[in-house]
Amino acid sequence: MPSRRGYGGVLGAPIPKGLVTKPTIAEGDVGSERKWKFVGLVLEKSDALCRHYNCDPGSIKNRHLVIELGKRFVPGFQIDATRSRGGRPKRWDDIALAMLWLYYLEMRGTNVRLTERAALVNMGKRKFFGVKTSRLKDKLPKAKKSPLVQMLMSPNPEDQKFAWNFLGDHL
Repeated sequence: MPSRRGYGGVLGAPIPKGLVTKPTIAEGDVGSERKWKFVGLVLEKSDALCRHYNCDPGSIKNRHLVIELGKRFVPGFQIDATRSRGGRPKRWDDIALAMLWLYYLEMRGTNVRLTERAALVNMGKRKFFGVKTSRLKDKLPKAKKSPLVQMLMSPNPEDQKFAWNFLGDHL
């Protein structure tokens, strides 16, 4: 499996800032041309990201989720900025939310009578993520909406393969 530090080529080069700025009135149709160049570049990068994780780009059904994960984790999907945004990194990124979801599914296991609340209480007792049950309860709906979790839960095996490879690479 490829290393996350191995993003090279198209995936290593950020998107030029000139492709995403608003066109001026004087530019006219050049703005439209620039928009199509941007769309083509994003599609090229999403194909490269699928191949990076050993998946066939044509078999991926949730391409928009691949692009969303790329925007959040891959340097090649980010806009080339003169200065980087500072700030504290998010504690609950897509990787942490996916792990929360997987622990939740493991906690529920085959016991279909175990409610969502009971599973979260058990997770809280075991100090998963070092937080209380109430905090886990707040994060579970957010985890369900995470693009990585949506790909893990997708019925398409190629989407699942991409998600597992992506998750394994970012742990």
